[in-house]
Amino acid sequence: MIDLDDLELELDVAEESGESREALAAEQEIISEFSKPRRSIYDLTVLQEKTLNAAMDCFHKCDEDSDGLLTLLELGDVFEKLSLSENDIVKEVLSEMPAPSSGRGIVDLGEFLTILRMAVAAEDPDDDETRFRKAFRSFDKDGSGFLDVKELNNVLNMLDSKYSDEEVARVFIEMDKDGDGRVDYAEFVRFLALRKDHVPGSRHSQ
Repeated sequence: MIDLDDLELELDVAEESGESREALAAEQEIISEFSKPRRSIYDLTVLQEKTLNAAMDCFHKCDEDSDGLLTLLELGDVFEKLSLSENDIVKEVLSEMPAPSSGRGIVDLGEFLTILRMAVAAEDPDDDETRFRKAFRSFDKDGSGFLDVKELNNVLNMLDSKYSDEEVARVFIEMDKDGDGRVDYAEFVRFLALRKDHVPGSRHSQ
């Protein structure tokens, strides 16, 4: 499995040793290009569809100005409704997140789902490997042991953001490393391993 932090370290080592960085740089471009669907699918390995639907419903109901962003107060309300206000991860995030003086929203849906996934995972006895296998089986609707383009499309569109056919096809090609037109479990895991968790922070000081 490839971890982004390890990849960045390899880039530094390659630079210091004077070795070619082309292959590693190409891998880094893939990480950036596919970060959104990768993070979305990874979140779904932790959050069951029922939990995900309830969370998104709370997000939209608490987003009073419908700008797609939650204020610190609205974010607290969402986790209260989800019975997660006492979760250690949630408490830590809320306590360390400064509220902009403007009172504007600071957390979008993707960032909210990442916090939610971290909070749920902290109370989940399953490890990543177990969650990945459970998720893969649930995504593999026909029980073939592989994911096809249609099944990947269904997975990506469980989330609020809609992916075009072209975007789904590009993600599928990136996942299908051996080019056989289907994604096996090993390819699925490798794709998810090229992720980097992001805790909201880009708008905190605005």
